[in-house]
Amino acid sequence: MAADEAVNGLIRTLALTYISSIKPSDIKKLLDYFKDPVALFASDVKTIASCIGSRQNSWALAESILRFKDFDKVKKDLEQIQKLNISVVTLLIDNYPKPLKYMPDPPPVLYINGEIIQEDTLSVAIVGTRTPTSYGISSAVGFARELASYGITVVSGLARGIDAAAHIETLRAGGRTIAVMANGSDITYPSEHRKLREQIEKNGAVITEFPPGTKPDKWRFPARNRIIAGLSMGCLVVEAPVKSGAMITARLAADYNREVFSVPGSIANPKSAGCNLLLKDGARPATCVEDILEEFGIKLEKKKSITTKKETLNNEEQKILELITGDGILAEMVIQNSGLPSFKVSSLLTGLELKGYIKKLPGNSYVRIGLGN
Repeated sequence: MAADEAVNGLIRTLALTYISSIKPSDIKKLLDYFKDPVALFASDVKTIASCIGSRQNSWALAESILRFKDFDKVKKDLEQIQKLNISVVTLLIDNYPKPLKYMPDPPPVLYINGEIIQEDTLSVAIVGTRTPTSYGISSAVGFARELASYGITVVSGLARGIDAAAHIETLRAGGRTIAVMANGSDITYPSEHRKLREQIEKNGAVITEFPPGTKPDKWRFPARNRIIAGLSMGCLVVEAPVKSGAMITARLAADYNREVFSVPGSIANPKSAGCNLLLKDGARPATCVEDILEEFGIKLEKKKSITTKKETLNNEEQKILELITGDGILAEMVIQNSGLPSFKVSSLLTGLELKGYIKKLPGNSYVRIGLGN
């Protein structure tokens, strides 16, 4: 009977997200008040509207909740989601990430590939531009490696540029990383990060608040950014223009009383303008990982198990590696010289980067590192 109650509660919590115009903050208020979503759907318009508060159309929203009857569809969708090996956690479930629970607008539902563990509460977000300079990439890589060496989980958004560099270096260092997406779990965006995503799922988690089938529409990214900010103890902005998603994440982190750190950059570089503005506005300057650790007031020892050893290559990976020199080459030239489809080459390049044989540079070029350089 208890299992049936849990399923009914899960279905009704999911049902709330199907209702048009309802906000995550509305759902938080409702679940905080009713505790049991079954009781919520059995309540009355006046009580529900009063709970939502003074927002416009709260009465109409309460009526929409009580009119909702399509629980069979929600149940069917849930069954399909579970067949995809996607975990579903809600605000009312014990294993919901605690840092998110105390936000004013937490995601009511999280769809998770991989696993979020207790140790992930010790986490730092690394964010920045999708088109970084070599300075931005080296900074992201350095901070990610050092954070991983102290057992701190790195959180980012799976995007090109700074996000990918942070995820990849964390994995290479043997650390844990969490990627937050702005689309459904059945979609990988950008598509060339499929291999990277698979590795993250094995050594952390890929999460989203959007159900399968949801496309990465532009307006969903600020919603994604609030999860990155809320999930972490602090947010490190490595390289970002003034108007950018990374700056949105930093402002949200400040709103949630998280620490904001910024890597200082050249005043001549517009991609560092956002970072320098954050410093003027009171963000903590970050020039090394100790700046972050000291701000949190925590003392950690480096983990001896951290490793960056290279893995063996298959024939296709070896073929691509032979085309890359120590001086660097554009991805377009690798595709042209390999004779392989572009999507295949993109996947192989990501795999080689994850294995530590090459490094991505600004301008969509790659350079060989380590042996053979």
